[in-house]
Amino acid sequence: MNKRQPDSSTSQPVLKALANALLPAVRVFQMGGFGVGEFEVAARLAFVQVAAVQGRTKGGRTNVSRIAAMTGLTRKEVRQLLQILEAKGRLVAPSTSRQRTARVLEAWRTDPLYLDDRGRPRVLSVAGAEPSFRTLVRSYAGDVTPTSVLRELERTGAVRSTGDGYVRCRSSSTASGAADSAFLLEFAQRLQEFASAMAAAAETGEGRVFYGFREAAISPPDLARLFRTTFADRAASLLDGADRWVASRQRQRPPRGHAVEAEARPVSVRLGVFLSDSQPPAGPAPLKPAPAKTPVKARRSGR
Repeated sequence: MNKRQPDSSTSQPVLKALANALLPAVRVFQMGGFGVGEFEVAARLAFVQVAAVQGRTKGGRTNVSRIAAMTGLTRKEVRQLLQILEAKGRLVAPSTSRQRTARVLEAWRTDPLYLDDRGRPRVLSVAGAEPSFRTLVRSYAGDVTPTSVLRELERTGAVRSTGDGYVRCRSSSTASGAADSAFLLEFAQRLQEFASAMAAAAETGEGRVFYGFREAAISPPDLARLFRTTFADRAASLLDGADRWVASRQRQRPPRGHAVEAEARPVSVRLGVFLSDSQPPAGPAPLKPAPAKTPVKARRSGR
């Protein structure tokens, strides 16, 4: 008798919505040289962190089997990720799921076959016998074509064609634009803070938080531009006002009886504002989730 397969149709709209939510992060981190492998490791680590809090025993010990049951990972995978959390291991993406262009660049700078006598990346012919750019791609990039890899590396500025059938390695990274490590770290931090505010408002016992969202269809375009200018100025004024408020209160003496211990442990409070429009980014259109049955409203927790 065939076992009945579970019906996962109810999760499809949510999965598509999650994919759409990840689009901005994927665009930014892809510019930073990240591939599916890095995202997969980060997602696994996040799942283990959440499950580790919920899966502790009464004695405070981490229950590996329970975390595995909650996350779908094996116990071996859970142990490896817990070691990373305890700073005893490194986050390493599987080589097969890293950006193929990153794998090609790394091999070009480490494989002795593609290094010159001084240990630097050879200037390679685009085609021809080994060592050539074509054989490099065939060895380290799987089933993608050498032309596709070359065009992508040229786009990011990692390689340069000499014009006579040869290519030169210029960089060890596929990062492009302003997506350097500092920007990626700040992007991830701001994304975490915004998502944390929404999560805290949906849960109990997470402190006093507020988040709100407003959307308006504005026409004609010049009125939309006026909206952006007006509320960008107001948002900047709000953030400046928060700085002035904190500075003025800190100059005041604390109320009588205020505990010195509490004074020495400041509470981190964050205020963020963002303004965006619906102009689609260049590239494929995002997946369309099923329409929501009820409109999204601003949510408030505490005062």
